[in-house]
Amino acid sequence: NNDSLSDIIVWTPAINTTGVDHLLLEFDYLEGGGASDSGTVVIGVGGTGSPVTILDPAKTFTGGCGISGQWTHASIYLDTIYNNQFQIYVGFRWQSNGDGAGTAPSFAVDNIEITDDVPEANFAMSDDSVCVGDPVDFTNFTTSQNATYAWAFGGSATPTTSTQASPQNVVFST
Repeated sequence: NNDSLSDIIVWTPAINTTGVDHLLLEFDYLEGGGASDSGTVVIGVGGTGSPVTILDPAKTFTGGCGISGQWTHASIYLDTIYNNQFQIYVGFRWQSNGDGAGTAPSFAVDNIEITDDVPEANFAMSDDSVCVGDPVDFTNFTTSQNATYAWAFGGSATPTTSTQASPQNVVFST
């Protein structure tokens, strides 16, 4: 409920990630609050003293579904620096300006799961039979939300490389 507390973090117990390679965090949440209030997901390694924000989910209160909004599912692959750690802690942080003007509940979390799940690469192209000079669009359907991309199309393409998740208008001259 609304109160004057302005920075609250609720932490999971210590999680041992030794031997895991692809940590996936999933949870359901409600987030209300005023414009200057925010619910975020934070992580700490070895303790809870220096939390690092890893996700700032969108508010779920948009005027419909009652005062608290609609339960929303969130998932994020954790950065590989959190693999093979003896202790990580995942926290759910509520920061408020303390004016008590937000919705109740301002931030609620349920169904928290952390699994060792390999991201699945999945891409599609607009056409696999094109003429020289025709543009090709690539669409990303990969399951990882924090992946980086390094496309290399070869010397006969414009552009020759891309770091976009879904490169568009790639033209091959041969």
